[in-house]
Order: sequence, then structure tokens, then C-alpha cells
Amino acid sequence: MDPGFLAPADHVLTDRYLGEEIAGHPVVSTFIHRADVYSAVPEELVSGRQLVRDDDHNDACYIISPVRYAGKKKTRKLRRIDGDPRKSCWHSEKGKIPLEGSKIGGYVQDFVHAIKGTDGRIERLGWRMKEYGLSTEEHGDIPHASSSRAHDGININHVGALGDAGARVRRPQWLQEKEGGRR
Repeated sequence: MDPGFLAPADHVLTDRYLGEEIAGHPVVSTFIHRADVYSAVPEELVSGRQLVRDDDHNDACYIISPVRYAGKKKTRKLRRIDGDPRKSCWHSEKGKIPLEGSKIGGYVQDFVHAIKGTDGRIERLGWRMKEYGLSTEEHGDIPHASSSRAHDGININHVGALGDAGARVRRPQWLQEKEGGRR
């Protein structure tokens, strides 16, 4: 990766990349990948994929992923990671935040990779994810989308290790080794 390559603005992720994906015209990009973010732990998910430098100067991976739901009514999203014996999940840190400048109702929501401890407290595991999606309340105009709910099944996910902003969490071993042990 070219260390000077920066991630696009948040509203560009929703309005250009996600909007076009939903409309059936995916934008070809070397830094946006397609995978299920709930199919593997983050270390495996980002391994071998091109990373970009985010606003916090951390390396991150952008992944277009399907949304998983519980039940037929699709009222609750499933966030548990498949095959992880620790039963880890993506735990919400904040609610959805509307994106300034988005013309099609884009939002971002922050998550951390976590497990629930035996005492019921959330233990953060050193990874974060920003989920970019389109609000069902204010979806805006998505050209050629087959229905107003078409956008509800796809998100762009920004997955990366917690940087200095998350110093309260131990950085993953692979990242410590990559940085030569510096923190």
C-alpha cells in the first residue's frame, strides 16, 4: 500500500460506492473488497487485502458486506462472528450518525470487536468497525434501485485495528509485530 493513499470522505463512501452498488452498478476499486464481515474474525478478514490510511492515521480495510438479520421481519441485525469459539461479535459503541454532505441518507455507526466477559461486561479485543449504510427513514434518491428497501441489505464496513485513540485496548499481536513493538 502506498502510505500516502487516504480513505475517501464518509459521504463519498455512501453516495458513490454504496449507492452505485445498490443500484446494480458497482464501482470497481482496488481498496473496496466484497466479503461477509461476520464470516471471520477481523485478523482473518483483513489479511491479504489492500489497506488504506484512515483519518486517524491507522490502516483499515473497506468491505462491502451483506447485512444479517434475525427472524423473517428483519427488525434486528445479527452481529455475532461465525466460527469464533469465543463467541465474539461487533458491539455497537454509538447509534447511527447521519453523514453531513450525504445526498442519499448516508449514516455511520461505530462498533468494536468484543466478547462478553463472565461478569457481563464487554471486553474489547482491539478492533473497530465503522458501518456505513443508508437510513431507511431518509433514503434519498438511489437511481435504478429496485425498491425503497433495497439499500437495507448492504453496507460498507471500515475494519481496522484500534490506534492511539483506542489506547485503553491492547493492540493486536500482528499489529505490534508489524510496528516493531512500538505502541
